[in-house]
Amino acid sequence: MQFSKAMVIVVFPLATLSFMVLTFYFGLQGQLPDPVAVHWGVTGEADGFMALGSYLGLIGSAFILFWLGLLALELVPVRARLLRPLISAFGGYLYGLILVLMALTTFMQIGGNAAQSSNIGLWILLIFIPVGFLIWLLLSRPVISMDGFLEIRLRGLKVISIPAADVVKVTRGELRGRDFGGWGIRYATKTLAFIRNSGPSVIFELNWGEKIAVRIDDNDQLANLITKK
Repeated sequence: MQFSKAMVIVVFPLATLSFMVLTFYFGLQGQLPDPVAVHWGVTGEADGFMALGSYLGLIGSAFILFWLGLLALELVPVRARLLRPLISAFGGYLYGLILVLMALTTFMQIGGNAAQSSNIGLWILLIFIPVGFLIWLLLSRPVISMDGFLEIRLRGLKVISIPAADVVKVTRGELRGRDFGGWGIRYATKTLAFIRNSGPSVIFELNWGEKIAVRIDDNDQLANLITKK
């Protein structure tokens, strides 16, 4: 689930630079309105505008700061080894979503003019697709395997892969959403928890002090995981 270093260090900045260069080019060619629409109401009708130069400066600065934060997550050592990929994955997903949204709403204005009403209509609903996918993913039933590596998958997507040798103990437990601030993937008290709902769980204690807790209904699988360790 964690974005690769290549994605953060190379792909994100190149994609952002391409967006900025294309926006600047279309602006110089007079194909983008000035001021450009920057905010839309629930009907898709533009209700906020900004000078094109100021718009480029603002989004450029915002993306640079955002990217520096993601870069720091990759390069700066942290003690919470399970928390880093969680934040990195969410931050990378958000970065990509915002970049796509900015490109969509900007390039849809090509050929328009400042006096023309800008309306993106139902296209604004596209933003709910990746948001819905993320909710669908986080609330899915985790699939656990521990053969050489402790692996946890959501909808077939590998989100955790740790050498089984790093697991020092496997125990039964009880997961409650209120103890972690809600359902989904949560982190608290040095524990990364996968909580679809409250109930029995398996807890993996790792040799560097953190834990992974997974909500599980299959008693046979739970017993098998404990037996393996």
